[in-house]
Amino acid sequence: MPSNDNEHNNNSDNNKRCHEETPLLSTIGEEKVEEESRNSSSPNNNHNATIAALSFAMLVHSYLLVGVFPYSGFLAMHLVPSLNEETVGMYAGLIASSFMMGRTVTSFIWGKAADRYGRLFTIQASMLLSAIFSVLFGLAPTLPLALAARFALGLSNGIIGSVKTIITELSHGDRSRETNTMAIVMGMWGYGF
Repeated sequence: MPSNDNEHNNNSDNNKRCHEETPLLSTIGEEKVEEESRNSSSPNNNHNATIAALSFAMLVHSYLLVGVFPYSGFLAMHLVPSLNEETVGMYAGLIASSFMMGRTVTSFIWGKAADRYGRLFTIQASMLLSAIFSVLFGLAPTLPLALAARFALGLSNGIIGSVKTIITELSHGDRSRETNTMAIVMGMWGYGF
């Protein structure tokens, strides 16, 4: 008889879908997903538009990160006139890496914000703040202001985590669809280089 109690406990644990207050993923069963995919014969234009928007967000994020690499040395020499081609390396590296330093500081905060306020809000806020800080970086008259703007650009960038989560949520458990969508959207990273 004790084995029946264990089996009953295991079954009740398996029947519990999610212990979160607000679940991140849909709780639709695989059978329902298969049934929905059989019933929908027309392509989902909304899904394609979402993929295009997410791809654009990834392209922008990639460009923001690496777009400064080709000219960071020249920018440093412009902002600090005493530098020359042999002494500019450290300053160019600071300009290039300050974005990732900012992103490192706030990546978990953006994840929590996405869970609390929504992924769409997080992406929209990141894109708006990225536009503002990109302009400030371009207009920075001194090296400290350029570094601060580039660091703030990294602080304000919470795109990747939200994009990956949206892709998973859109797939509703369909691994093939998730893999294909992830490949398309994350593939846009390469175009930003």
